[in-house]
Amino acid sequence: MKPDLRTILRDLKAAARIGHTESVWAALDSILEYPQISGNHHLDESFIKQVILPVGQALAQPLMNPAALRPLITHTHAGVRAIAGAALAEGFLKGVNGKGLKELSALAQDPRQDVRDAVLLACALPASHAPQKQTEIYQSWLAHSSPRLQGLALQLLPYLPEDTILQQIQKLKNFVPPKEPGARRSLTEAISKLGRGEYGPEILEILSGWANDPEQYDWVITRCLSRSWAAAYPHDSLAILTQLAAVEGGRKKILGALKALQRHGAQQEVQAVLQDWLASGQPRLESAARKAQKKSKPPKDIE
Repeated sequence: MKPDLRTILRDLKAAARIGHTESVWAALDSILEYPQISGNHHLDESFIKQVILPVGQALAQPLMNPAALRPLITHTHAGVRAIAGAALAEGFLKGVNGKGLKELSALAQDPRQDVRDAVLLACALPASHAPQKQTEIYQSWLAHSSPRLQGLALQLLPYLPEDTILQQIQKLKNFVPPKEPGARRSLTEAISKLGRGEYGPEILEILSGWANDPEQYDWVITRCLSRSWAAAYPHDSLAILTQLAAVEGGRKKILGALKALQRHGAQQEVQAVLQDWLASGQPRLESAARKAQKKSKPPKDIE
């Protein structure tokens, strides 16, 4: 029988408010009845939001003994560690029990992706009441040497308070993208998410600056410009791809971004730019245009 979450949360909050550790553990024992947790299965976002986060937030009470959370942090079940991560995040954001970033950062590097997801969601949700703390988490993790922490920081960026997002975006101009694939994907997702919103012009300005160093940034640039948001800024997006193609020619990633822009509605603009490349007198641009046109031609019918 599925545990009643409302009853668990009621008992847990009551025990945590008075700092009664035994009652807290009694309530947490009921959480282990969830098959996702007892079986150590993958925790999807819905379960994290519906179960993990509320339980973790319930534990973040002023009278709750910090020592009571330590067994949760090192628990063998990922779901329990995820609860600990949510509790530590909530405690840090609320300034409860003098919670620092050390233990939270340790869980944010957990081998399980779903535990890291729980920490991220816990840090992202309460922006309205802890904007400075949330920004502190972002800055600390982005400056860390761990690719996992850098990746989480980048995923957190779009959830920062609106009055600080623009400031943090500008700091990305000199940001060296991580080599670790997961962190690079996080950078692409963050940039694209911000580009879809109200920060498109600022994001394009950063991508244009990055295009001056294609060896380091071309993967991120072309991935970002392959997303649908870039087609809303066709001239700026194509100007950046022209910067890259002038140096790198018709590399597959550049041609892929051109094709994506066409697919997302910028067909006329792409074709016009390809004609410009052909007439540019620059061998790399001419070669890239010919390759792009060749790829766009439909295959011949086989008789």
